[in-house]
Formats: sequence, C-alpha cells, structure tokens
Amino acid sequence: MNSENTTTPLLAGDEISTADYLEAVARSDEAKILNKEKFTALDRIGKYDLSEIRKLDLVLYFLIGMFNDLDVGYTGTATFSTFIALPNFNAAPTAFATMIGGVVGALLTTFVLMGFRPEVRIVTLAAIQFTGGLFAWVLPSPYNNVLGMGIMFCGVIGTQTAMTPLTYYSSAYSTTMYLAGLQVSVLFGSTLINIFDALNFGKAAFMLVLLCFPIVTCILFFNLDRSVFVNDGIDVKGHGGDIEGENIKGTSGIENENVNTSTTASIMKSMGPYATSESAVSERLPKADMLAAFTEIRFRYIPTFALTAFFDMLYLSSINIPFESSSLSYGGHTIDTIFKAGDHVSLATGLLMAVVGLSILTPLGKIVSNMTPRALLMPTIVMIILVVLVLSGMLYNDFPPMPIWAFYVVALAISFVPGFFGAYAPLFVGADKMLTRKYNEFQTQLSLSVYNIFLLIASIFSMLWFSPHVHSECEANYEANYEGVTCDLFSN
Repeated sequence: MNSENTTTPLLAGDEISTADYLEAVARSDEAKILNKEKFTALDRIGKYDLSEIRKLDLVLYFLIGMFNDLDVGYTGTATFSTFIALPNFNAAPTAFATMIGGVVGALLTTFVLMGFRPEVRIVTLAAIQFTGGLFAWVLPSPYNNVLGMGIMFCGVIGTQTAMTPLTYYSSAYSTTMYLAGLQVSVLFGSTLINIFDALNFGKAAFMLVLLCFPIVTCILFFNLDRSVFVNDGIDVKGHGGDIEGENIKGTSGIENENVNTSTTASIMKSMGPYATSESAVSERLPKADMLAAFTEIRFRYIPTFALTAFFDMLYLSSINIPFESSSLSYGGHTIDTIFKAGDHVSLATGLLMAVVGLSILTPLGKIVSNMTPRALLMPTIVMIILVVLVLSGMLYNDFPPMPIWAFYVVALAISFVPGFFGAYAPLFVGADKMLTRKYNEFQTQLSLSVYNIFLLIASIFSMLWFSPHVHSECEANYEANYEGVTCDLFSN
C-alpha cells in the first residue's frame, strides 16, 4: 500500500491521512525555511530559526572565539617575543614547541576528552593554557620559550578543536560568530601590544594579561546555553511533536509506533536536507563510526588541510623573520625602530584577518560556504607561489630586498590564506551535504588535528635544516650586498 494514503493516529481518537499530515508540515514556518529553493548549506548546521537562539549566545560565541585565539596575535608580536626569544631570534624551536603542544592538544581533545562533558573539556584545556602561560613568565630561558609556549598552545589549540564543532549543535549563526571571533583575535592581540608599547608597560603587565585569557574564556563558556550540546533531536513544533527514528510523538505525549519506515522517510524527506533520523549530540563515536567519518573526508578535505598547514608553518618558522627584517632594514629601519615597525606589521596582519573573519557574517560567507571544497585549495596555491617568490630573492638573489610597500603587499597576501582557511574551512565541513551530520564534530576535530600535525612536520623540517639554511643564504645574498640590511631582528 502506498504510504501516502495510509492513516496515522496522532492523538487518542483522532486519525488523519499521512498525506494531510505532510501537507501540514509543508505549510509550517519550519518547512518554509527548509524549502529546497531556499535551503543553503549553512542551514544544515544546528538550528535553522534565528528566533530560537539567544542573542546573548551569539555575542558569547564571538567573544569566546576572540579570547580563545588571543594568545596567537598577542605572543606573535615582536615586542612580546623579546621577553622569551632564543638567541638570534631563532623561531624554529619555538614553532616546534608550539606545534608539539598543538598536536597534543588536538589529539587529546579528539580521542580522550570527547569521553567527558563539554564543560570538563573546556576547563581542562583552559587549565593547561594557564599553566603554559605561567611557565612562559617564571621559567628561565630556554624553558620559558620551549616548555611554556608548548604547554600554552596545547591548551589553545585543544580548546579550538573542542569549541569549533561544538558550535554546530547551536546554529550556523553561532559557528560564524565563533569563527569571526577567532580571526578578530589577531587584531585585538596586536592592538593590545601596541597600546602597551605606547604606555611603556613592563614584562609583568604583559604576562598578567596573558594569564587572563583562559580564565575569561571559561567565564564566557559557562554563560552559554549549553543544553544544545547534549540535546539535538528534531522537533516539528505544532504538528504532532518530535520525529525520532520511526516514532511520532503526539502533543498529548502518547507515543505511536504504527508509522512505518516509509512513512517516516517521507516525512523526513518533506522536511528537507536538515532532517536526520539520528539525533546528533556531542559524544565520542564508536571506532567503526570514526573510520567511516575519516573515509568521508580523506580525499575531500584532508589533502587541503595538510598542504595549507605545511606551507603556512614553513613561512612562519623559516621565512617570515629574515623576510621581514631584511625588508624593513632595507627601508631604513634600525635596531631602535624595527621592533615597533614589526608590531605595526602584526597590527596590519590582524586587521586583514579581522576583515576576512567578519566577511563570514556577510552574504559572502553563505556564498563561499556553498562552493565546492576545491575552493579552499585556490588561496593555498596562491600562497605557495608567493612563498616561492620570496625564497627566490633570499636564496638566489634574484632581486634585492623588497621595499616596505612591496613587503606589506606580499606579507599580507600570504597571511590572508591562513586567515581565510581558519574562517571558512570549518564552515565547509559543517555545511557539507555530502558528509554525515552525526560525524561532523569528529570530522572537524580530525581535520584540525591533521592541520596541526602538518604544522608540526613543517616546523621539524624548519628546525633541522630549512630555517638555518634560509637565514645563512639571506645573510650571504642580502646582508653582504646591500648596506644596512640585516636578516636578524637582533643585529644591525
């Protein structure tokens, strides 16, 4: 018998045809939002009705993102680096330590802390971040740099790995607000450093502020509506209650098991791509589901995450410092001005990343997120081309150090890519209709873990050979041939 013509008792004493029921659902406000013509990929994430989300939560998600990642923009500035820098400002060991911490944090979150409630995950990771910040303050060199930064970024990256997919259970609005906050954090951190520079603050003030970041993140998290992390069933309000598996619960609370599988499938189909026969909650997946989740993204996302991470870290750990130092000194900066000039570069980078991050709150965010995953690869290819261009000058003296304006253009273009990737990659994964919805949290965590693993691989490559090689070639090609040029921020 055709399921469209069967009758379904929804309440005691009442019977309506399934076709009538489907028509009622189709006319509801929820169904209008989920109509195929209006449905977009972002609507697949969490709640689809903005009225169901606390406006305070949207603000909190933005602030959590900003404070969660604030350490990156704050500790990455030239002034802060003077407090913990190794001799000759060798960035490779620092990058290696932070990446070891990042990988440990990401894997700890993905495979261990997922067995605990979200509150336990966030508090544990915040405590790790706080401990690392304290070590960066009180331990002698090089332990403050290597051990302090490594432990601190274990907490930072672990919290990002935990929080990013948790936003999926709330809404696409929450996800975009959180990701926008992550990108704005670099600007906010750089701004704080420039303000402290102007006020001539000492090391103690910088470090005390650093310790406040994980505390603020915890306070903001505990003010969220956290019920969405453990209760994500499908609710068809005003039309007979919940659709859950093969059961329809009537408004009287009476559970009816007479609706067959095909009827339930028809109802779910009428609701659009958002509907799922399995509720998604934040919990650890069985091993079989982990394997199935990995299989879905192994070719679709993993290569792009790996490639972007490798060249991003290769630039940061081996190329950025001699490139920035040679360009600024070639433009006339001396040891007395180069640190503040470096902070201005960080501020400009932060401003760019903030613009990129906030773009996901505009119609552009919805347009980009509905593109094919290959769209994520295009900016990465541009970054690789620019990195090769910079290396051709320092390694082979194909052109002199870049003037300051050209340096800003190239450096900001390279910085744009990780900003774009950080803002949009989680949206692609969470909104991808080719992926199983209940796997989204694990898939995002796994993708971020792969990203951090390849950051680590690049930092090892830099520390063992590439960073010293680039520095020595820069000295041979730029310092030796151009007056006043230095490839080291600590010598002139």
